[in-house]
Amino acid sequence: MISGIFASECNIGRYYKLCIFFDQNHELGYDQNMKFEVLTGRTDEHLVNLEHGQRIHKSCYDDFFRLKGTLSSKKIDMRSASSFRSYERQRTIWNEKAEGKRILRDINGNPLNYDELNCEEIFWAILNWSSIPGTSRHHWGTDLDVYDHSKYLNGERLRLINSEYQGEGPNAKLSEELFKNTDLFYRPYLDGKSYQMELWHMSHVKISKEFSDKYTIDVFKKSVSEDPKLLLKEHIIKNIDFLYKKYIALKGA
Repeated sequence: MISGIFASECNIGRYYKLCIFFDQNHELGYDQNMKFEVLTGRTDEHLVNLEHGQRIHKSCYDDFFRLKGTLSSKKIDMRSASSFRSYERQRTIWNEKAEGKRILRDINGNPLNYDELNCEEIFWAILNWSSIPGTSRHHWGTDLDVYDHSKYLNGERLRLINSEYQGEGPNAKLSEELFKNTDLFYRPYLDGKSYQMELWHMSHVKISKEFSDKYTIDVFKKSVSEDPKLLLKEHIIKNIDFLYKKYIALKGA
């Protein structure tokens, strides 16, 4: 049972706002065998080392290298730019965007002027490209941001934007092959109905579904309520049912 009063700061341009959130008691409605800490990125006990400092869910390790081998035969050196991301790391990204320390972008990837946005506009702008801490699929170790390392050997900068994976982009061939090889990994954000399309983001078909099925709205509520350092919390709570359906419950994905 969780209850309490939490205050979160919304630092918007030249003014400061104190936002209060009250979380009602609720029962946890998830399978205790799928630990809350694993679902929300608060532990790394489910991970193994991958390569180049990356980590992955232990049940996804072999399949990653099966796919890597398949792509290697096509002269693609698939590597992970980002795999597991802890709750703390996701919160840093989220809070820094809330405070204007990181660039906010619209749905087309264009930079937004932080000082021209109000608190609610900042909240929705963050959600264009970033997950609420505790809800990122990267917490599970089943999801990776991948690229073709062979195209970045001369100091080119990987930006993880869709144009790199389309047309004449350096990762276009990788993206094309990922469309053809979907038995082990798939890309959950292709339709743009939740987060914007991310051609670099792939997810393990079987294991990510197990996590998604266990991630109930009660897990979401508990994750938010337990963190007094999470900014824009009142906007999460106000929209929590909508947020769960749009960004977390990716049914069929």
